[in-house]
Amino acid sequence: MDSCLRALALASLLCIANGARLLSSNSVFGYKSADGVSLRDEARGFDNFMFVRQWPGSFCSKHACPLISNRGFHFTVHGLWPNYKDGTWPQFCDKDYAFDEDQISDLLNELRSEWPTVYDSYEEFWDHEWSKHGTCALDVFPTEHSYFENILELHRLYDLAAVLGRAGIVPSTETVYRTKDVANAIYNAYGVRPLVHCYEGELSEIWLCLDKE
Repeated sequence: MDSCLRALALASLLCIANGARLLSSNSVFGYKSADGVSLRDEARGFDNFMFVRQWPGSFCSKHACPLISNRGFHFTVHGLWPNYKDGTWPQFCDKDYAFDEDQISDLLNELRSEWPTVYDSYEEFWDHEWSKHGTCALDVFPTEHSYFENILELHRLYDLAAVLGRAGIVPSTETVYRTKDVANAIYNAYGVRPLVHCYEGELSEIWLCLDKE
């Protein structure tokens, strides 16, 4: 993966607490592939969060993305996911706590900009993230509003574009960036190793690991 980042403009891990303290990836990842991993469904007692941001341009340069194609590409939120240290995760922990867009009405403008879907329904995307992941973090975020509000705050706090820009890694249709240079830029800023994911040789997501504080 030394050169998995191509055409960043067209075309996304860290562990963080106390304003989300960054955790060393070595303490969290004997990480397993999602393929075939056995899932646990306990609502309590998870170990850490994965904070996942995406670079939509990689996908949207090859697919129709009706809600973001004309907005300009920037890092956007995919989700904040409770995980266990063994690489498994809880999901859909409280099926009685249904997503209600009215509960986050004051956040909608920012959500549409910073947490958009590459497909065709904001509400379905946010519903999925809340139902699958948010309901497993009720001991940390007791309400739907607190879940979305705090994730937006983390997104502002850990500004990936600013960190990469300071390292000279900027959107380009021609320059190929090495994965390790992206990881090193984030390490130099936050003192932890990120996981960098790619899609067909281009940047797709950067994962940050956060503790429960």
